[in-house]
Amino acid sequence: MDVKVTRTGDWDLAQRISQACARDVKAALRAAIRLEAEDCRSAMVEGIIAGAPGGQKFKPLAASTLAFRRAAAAGRQLAAGRRKTASLKTAHREKEAALTGARRAGMYVSRKKFGTAASRYGKLQKAIGRAKLSTSNRVLGQAARGGIGTKPLIQHGDLLGSIRAVHKGDVSFIGILRTAKTKDGKSLFNVARSHEFGAGPKAVKMSPKQRRFLMAMFRTIGTAPKVGKGGGGVLTIRIPPRPFVAPVFKALFGNQKAVGERIKGRLLALLPLSSKP
Repeated sequence: MDVKVTRTGDWDLAQRISQACARDVKAALRAAIRLEAEDCRSAMVEGIIAGAPGGQKFKPLAASTLAFRRAAAAGRQLAAGRRKTASLKTAHREKEAALTGARRAGMYVSRKKFGTAASRYGKLQKAIGRAKLSTSNRVLGQAARGGIGTKPLIQHGDLLGSIRAVHKGDVSFIGILRTAKTKDGKSLFNVARSHEFGAGPKAVKMSPKQRRFLMAMFRTIGTAPKVGKGGGGVLTIRIPPRPFVAPVFKALFGNQKAVGERIKGRLLALLPLSSKP
């Protein structure tokens, strides 16, 4: 029996779409995975900034941590002022030595340009006075109040900047690479792990100077830790967990049905489903 088949529509277009389908689906799926990874990375960064990754709020910083940050900020201000004062004195000595050498060599030194020794010394003392103002109790207090961050994990920005979405073929990595380092060379991977899961307790032997600093710092918040008598002591350090990876993954990928619908929507948007060849 003969059967007559009649083709209707644009079969050439259908053939081209069919041939390109596997390639297009693979490319769209890869692009969808990468978009998911970038969204996950953004959610981690935004969650840390907001203090609640995946809707899970961070535990607030301890009063001792804030006191330490205030002391460190005041210390940086004090050190900067002392460096400025020392630099002014060094520059003054070098200039005086150069002028004295020039006069002894019979060279003309313009009083209009350099002034007298007394006037140069007066200018130096005024400059040193201005530099010392930056080490006054008032300025140090301002530095202590305004020079700290009260939010966890974002004091220096190293951790935020290290969160990456790395793509290789059909696989995407979201997180912190083992090779990531802080500005002073410490492993950011270890820092991130300590915050994600918590760390400690860790016993740290203190020097007499560290012990005095610790006592002064804790007096500012009205508490004093128990440390050994004598010149030293042992400080126990604990870092509470402040996860920023697991809560985000749970929020974004915990509901498999929602993830499937989201991927489906991305694929439909990415596939070339127009009538054009």
